[in-house]
Amino acid sequence: MFYLFSLCFALSFLLLIFLKRRGLIRLIPLLSLLLGYCSGSILYTLSTNDFNKDPFAQKQINHIRLSATVNKITEMNSENVEFTGSVIEATYDSIYKDVTTGKRNRIKLTKELQGSIEFVFKIKEPEDSLLNILKKELIPGRVVNSFGNFTIPPKQRNPGGFDYQDYLQRQFISGLVYIDKDSLIEISGEYSFLSGSIYLFRKSIGEKIDELHSPSTAAILRGLIIADRSEIDENVVNGYVNTGIAHILAVSGFNVAIIYLLSLLLLQKFRHKNRLIELVLRLLVLSLFLVITQFQTTVVRAVLMFTVHSVLFYSGRLNNRWNTLALTALLILVFNPQDLFSVSFQLSVMAVASLFCCRI
Repeated sequence: MFYLFSLCFALSFLLLIFLKRRGLIRLIPLLSLLLGYCSGSILYTLSTNDFNKDPFAQKQINHIRLSATVNKITEMNSENVEFTGSVIEATYDSIYKDVTTGKRNRIKLTKELQGSIEFVFKIKEPEDSLLNILKKELIPGRVVNSFGNFTIPPKQRNPGGFDYQDYLQRQFISGLVYIDKDSLIEISGEYSFLSGSIYLFRKSIGEKIDELHSPSTAAILRGLIIADRSEIDENVVNGYVNTGIAHILAVSGFNVAIIYLLSLLLLQKFRHKNRLIELVLRLLVLSLFLVITQFQTTVVRAVLMFTVHSVLFYSGRLNNRWNTLALTALLILVFNPQDLFSVSFQLSVMAVASLFCCRI
């Protein structure tokens, strides 16, 4: 399949050059669409080629010992601790059937994965002592050794329902591990210089917010500024949902737009002196917000779109909003072709396109 798409891509590219030289401009958009489809198919095939959907050839394993490198910490509170990690080594019991005797025997296996498989790790309702240790010691890049129960989420149970397994696989995550909160959890090694430093910087901002405000106010500010909604009370969230303004609590393009407008106002004095410096500083502000929010998908899309808009405006080219949206979507799919099947990506593009249609 990969070679077929590669051949179609090469033929489409050569035909596109031929049509341009011949002056057959009307056929170029149709051929460009075919070229984009083939290139996207190639990227999608490459991105899923080495992904292992079933690393242990079992849907569920109880009491498995895992050694994993922490990649990203998504939630940490008294109700739930959740992070993603690349598995280095796994030790578990496997059952096989003896051909001669017909008996089922149990054997302990140790599988070295060298970080090629990624899981979501969850700890439900950790005790205060464990939670305090995790808040101090759990940093991206460090190695966690623990016991837990491994499972691969089932497919959608109802037609049109949410498919959690497909959602994880689009992020190249092979399964879930529910860590036993009563078991010994060992954390060792140095944290990653890049991801670990970003996490500690984000953590320091959250601690400063907690010092300056009351718990209820700090929880909302943490959600708005650093995309940490784990401490927001459930009743507060329901109140926002019932009033139809729940999107304010989620870091999205709305927050990026506010940051962008503030940067325009604060840096406008550089515009008359050096437009390039003003552009670079503005993009640095957006990049800093992107780092603070741990590269949230919605923030990445919004920052990328504002970046494309700013660069086109600086270059003096005719700034067509449809071209900006199309170029942003293309760049997102180039870096992550799996987003094409993401409902979040589809709704984001449709929402922006709908706003553009209302302005026509």
